[in-house]
Order: sequence, then C-alpha cells, then structure tokens
Amino acid sequence: MRNPNYLYTLRAKINVNLKHIALFLLFVAFCNITTNSYALTNYSLNHFADSIANLPFHSTDSIVSAETILAQKLEKLKKAEYGGNLEEKAIAKSEVGLAYDLLDQDKLALEYLQSALRLFMQLKDSIGISKALNNIGVIYDDLGDYDEALSYYLRSLETKGGLHDPESELTLYNNIGLIYTSNGLPQKALEALRMSYQIGEEYQLEQSITFPLHNLGDVYLNLGQYDSALYYYLQSYKVDKAYDDNTGLAINLQSMGKVYLELDDFQEAKSHLEEALDIQNQLQDKHEQTNSMILLGKLYLQKKQYAEAKKYASKALAYAKSSSSKNQIKEAAHVMADISKAQSQYEKALLYTDLSNAYKDSIFNEYKSKQLILLELNKKELENAALVSDNEFKAAVMDDQQVLIEKQTYAVIFVSLGLVLSFIAVSVLLNANKDKNIANRRLIQQKQEIEEIIKELTFLNESINQQKDELQQSNQIKDKLLSIISHDFRSPLNSLEGILDLMTQGRISPQEMQVISKELRVKVNITTSLLDNLLNWAKSQMQGISPQPTFFDIKELVNDTVHLLSTQAEKKDIYIMDRVGDSQEVYADYEMTKLVVRNLLTNAIKFTTAGGKVIVKATRLNNMLKLVVKDTGKGMSENELNNLFTHQTKSTLGTAYEKGTGLGLILCKDFVEKNGGKIAVESEEGEGSTFCFTIPLYRDASDKTIYVDNEGSELVGK
Repeated sequence: MRNPNYLYTLRAKINVNLKHIALFLLFVAFCNITTNSYALTNYSLNHFADSIANLPFHSTDSIVSAETILAQKLEKLKKAEYGGNLEEKAIAKSEVGLAYDLLDQDKLALEYLQSALRLFMQLKDSIGISKALNNIGVIYDDLGDYDEALSYYLRSLETKGGLHDPESELTLYNNIGLIYTSNGLPQKALEALRMSYQIGEEYQLEQSITFPLHNLGDVYLNLGQYDSALYYYLQSYKVDKAYDDNTGLAINLQSMGKVYLELDDFQEAKSHLEEALDIQNQLQDKHEQTNSMILLGKLYLQKKQYAEAKKYASKALAYAKSSSSKNQIKEAAHVMADISKAQSQYEKALLYTDLSNAYKDSIFNEYKSKQLILLELNKKELENAALVSDNEFKAAVMDDQQVLIEKQTYAVIFVSLGLVLSFIAVSVLLNANKDKNIANRRLIQQKQEIEEIIKELTFLNESINQQKDELQQSNQIKDKLLSIISHDFRSPLNSLEGILDLMTQGRISPQEMQVISKELRVKVNITTSLLDNLLNWAKSQMQGISPQPTFFDIKELVNDTVHLLSTQAEKKDIYIMDRVGDSQEVYADYEMTKLVVRNLLTNAIKFTTAGGKVIVKATRLNNMLKLVVKDTGKGMSENELNNLFTHQTKSTLGTAYEKGTGLGLILCKDFVEKNGGKIAVESEEGEGSTFCFTIPLYRDASDKTIYVDNEGSELVGK
C-alpha cells in the first residue's frame, strides 16, 4: 500500500539559511497565496505527494531544481507504464502533475492529475481520490477559478467519509475558508476557518492551528472589525512563539502593524512593523522585507515625514526589482508616486505612476493568460465530449453494418439451400437460380449504400474540422482585439488624464509643462502608432487588404519617417543614421511600405538604450531593393525569434517601459509579402537586432523597362 501521509504548504515561510534546510525537505512549500486588498499574506495548506520531498541536495543549493524533479518523475512514470501495476501508474501520474505545477505549467499539471484521479477511482482508493481531488483544487485555486477549486475541495472532503485524517481535514477547511474569502463571502469563510481551528484544537494539532487563526484575522480585518483581527493575529503569534517559528512571528507582527495603521495608531504600527522587519532581516527573507518596507513607507507618508517614507519605499522598490516581484514593484512605485506628489515633484510622480501602471497591466495580462488556459481546458472538455458522441455514432453505424452482414450471410445460406433442392427438380433449380440473381443484386445495392454512407461520414468529419479551425482563428482574433483595446491603451490615457487634472488645478508651472508636453507628445505618437497597427491588423484579418502599388521614392519615404520619429529618438538620446543614399524608385503600395518602415524604426528605438544608434540603409539585390534597419539595442533570445512573426508573440516593454500591441511585426510580414517581398531578422541578446525586407523595383512581367543596379548591370522586368 502507498504511504497515505500528506505534505502541507507552510505559508510562504521557507528560509534559505542552513538551519531551516531539514524543515524545508520535510515540508516542501507550494504556496497558495490569496492576495486581497486588506492583507499582505494568507496562510494556506495544500496536500502533495510524499515523494516530492525526498530529493537529493545540490552542492550549493538547498533543493534540486524543478526541472530535475520533473525529469525524475517522468522517468518513474515511464517505468510504471511498462512494468508497473495500476496503483503505481496512478501515483506516478500524480507526481508528474505536481512537478509540472512546480514549473507553473498548470495545463499539463491538470491533465496528469485528472488522469491520476481516474486511475484512483478505478482502484476505489479513497485516500488517493481525496488527495487527487485536493491537488486539482489547488491548481484551479492558483488559476483564479475559485468556484471550480471550491468544488474539488468539497468533493475531497466528502470522499474522506469515515477516514480518520484530521490533519488533512484541517487543511481542506482552511483552504475552503480562503476560497470563500476570495469570493467575498466572509460569513462562510469564518465558518470554514473556525471548523479548521476546532479540528486542530480537538486533535491537538497545535502548530497547524496558526494558519486558520491568522486567516480569521484577515477576514475580520477586511470586515473592519479591528479588535477581532488583532485578537486572532495575537493568538497565531503565540503559537508561532511557542514553536520558535520566526517567519510566522514576522508575518503576524506585520499584519498587526497593518491593523494599527488602519486605526491611525502610528506608534504601535511603527513598533510592530520595525520588529517584523528586524526578524525578516535576520532571516534574509527579501519578499517579506519588501512588504514591511512598503507599509513603513505608507506610515511615514501619512505622518508627512517624506524623507523616511522615501527611504523605505525606494528600498522596497529596489528589493522588488531584484526579485522580479511584479505586484510588489507596482505597490512600491505607487507609494513613491504618492510621496513625489506630496512634495510637488510632479515629473517624478508621473514616472513612478507610469511604472506602477505598466506592472499593473502586466499582472492583469498574466491573469488574462490564466483565464485563457481555463477557456482552453473547458474547450478541451467539450471536444472530448464531442469525440465520445462521435465514437458512439460510429459504433452505431458499425452495428448497422454488422446487421447487414448477418442478413447477407443468411441470404447466402438460403440460396445454397435452394441450389441443393434444385437437384431434385428442374423447375426448382430454375427458381433457385432466379432467387440467387435477385439476392446478388440486392447485395451489390446494399454494398453501394454502405459506401455512400461512409463517404457522407468522411465529408461530415472534414466539414466539422474546417469549422473548428475557423472558430479557433476567430476566437484568437477576438481575444487579441479585446486584450489590446481593454489594456494596451490604458497607461498613456491615464498619464494624459493625470496631466490634465494637474493643469486644471494650476499645479504645473510653464517650465514643467514644457518638459511634460514633449514627453506627452512621444506617448501620443506611440499610442497613435499602436492604434494604426491595431486597425490595419484587424482589417487585414477580418476583411482583407489588397495592395495598391505605385512608383515612389523610397529615399523620400525614409526621410519623412525618420523626421516623424526624431523627437522620440532624441528623448532617449538615440542617434538615427540615414544611409539610404540616392533617390530610388520602387513599385509597391506606398501606405503599406510606410507602415512597415515606421514599425521597424519604432521598434529599433523602443529596444535601444540611451546613447545607442539606429542605422537605415538600402542596397540593390537583382530586381529588388533591400531595406535594412539595424540597432545596437538589447537583442532577442532564440525563443523570441522563433515566435516573432506569429500570434504567439507577446508585447514586451521597451528599455524605457514603452508598451506595444504585439501586432506590428505581424503586420510588417503580411504587408511585405502582399507586395511581393520577403522579411527577415538576425538578432543576439545584448548585441542588437537587424531587420531587412525587399521591395520590387518593377511593375510586372509585361513591364520591359530596363533598370540598372549599383554595379551597372542591366535588369529586365520579366
């Protein structure tokens, strides 16, 4: 029998100092942190398979990498598939699913965990079923689908039945309480968390009750019942004190500090937050250090002690950037913006507001990606249901064919009997032959009918697949449009709104307005470019765009585009070198070519750091003109290059946090190819990028005009 013990997530409290390594291996942390506006940290307990914990050490790391864990579990699954029994396969699939979850590959994690659940159900293994249901609930919880997560948690609780497992019941009620909290149902949350606490009290699970106690404090804090919140945080603090749990002590001190901040008791808030920060400094817990410093920054801001506020908030921002914690960067930048506004430093306030908004959009896009994963999972379930229905239909057709074959067999038997009887009398023989001919004709007719049915089924399947592909493409277009319209234009419009408010209040001097107006002009130009890309892309996808080629001077087009973008380049101290040379006529759609050149130059400026260069040049290539845009920017990885001209590409912030739609290069490729050219790119991280595309120099095969290239050779437009 497999070991029925569970692993539990112990908050976000695993420390990297050596004295906590043993605890880390026994309880591998897989945090399920539910972020709310009223609390920095919620404690959740999640069940995981035992074998994830028993891993070897690296020479310098406290635990092997998630990729190594996945490789080990896939190898174990491979062995179980070839020689293991059903129970070993179920356990191996469950462990592979949990390994994928460590890598944040939620879709694959769900597939393996659901497959494991089906195997445990075949085995009628109540413990395995309960674990699998809880683990699937954890994945949906992480994806933000709280209703689905709650459904799996409740099913896990029901599956336990009479099993005596108070530790896992405490965990489930605690997680259910967090789900109700996230869904804005505080009374149900309180009921579930109290049940979790009562189980811990009844079965003397003294250390584990710190989690429901702290989460009860969070619920009361959200309800504005500060005395109750302080009471439960203090009870959780006492448990952590008894077990020498420094991480828990710091988190509870931090939460109590937040309550006192809400009560405007600055002295108590300062005392608790500073004590929490001292413990976190000893533990070298950068994540919680950042949270405490953000709260201290807010505290000193409310007290109008701006120097102290800026000291903590700026340090929090630096810590958040070093750990790439997007939510903390957003919060710290917001506090810095408020401090700058309070000191009438409006230009700095605008910069910090832009930074906060940029990460706010990035966090929202991650949430949107998770929602798309959920949509794909729901779609896959619908496709599986359709596949089952299709198989049932095919099975019915096969049954009908079997009946026909049986009928044909009986007909042959009857014909054979007639032939035997025909030897008795000539008249019977003649009648039997006649029956045989009739039966053969019927068999041929039935065979033809079956072939027609098969052809119709084949045609129906092809039609369904075609409709499916069209629907997928339509959904992709819709999702892309909605995402861009709802998010990518928010930041520049927010900046414009903020500046207009300050102008209306008369809080901007003429000198400040002159500086801000230049920056605002760049933002408006970028937003206009984004809108042009969006509209052209949507039109090309939904209606189609046909090129209207004419002869025009590429030198003049490039000069106009460079002049248009010069302000944007000057702002970043980037020098654009126009080396196109002499005038050169090309034959293509002028507006399409203009959009391609503008997009390539805009991208080059966007991803080039201050002091860099962008070079534009043109060369003859047989009967085509090759236009090259080269920059000295940050370059791209191999993975980014592979997805560059596809819908898999994602918008990336520029070196000055410039945003984009992710559609510009898709439009460039489409427009270049529609005009008979090709587009290519070479790039290396840290070494810059080089984009080039070709433009025809002649009209078509009937155009016999002779062109002369740079070397003087003649080219005939054939």
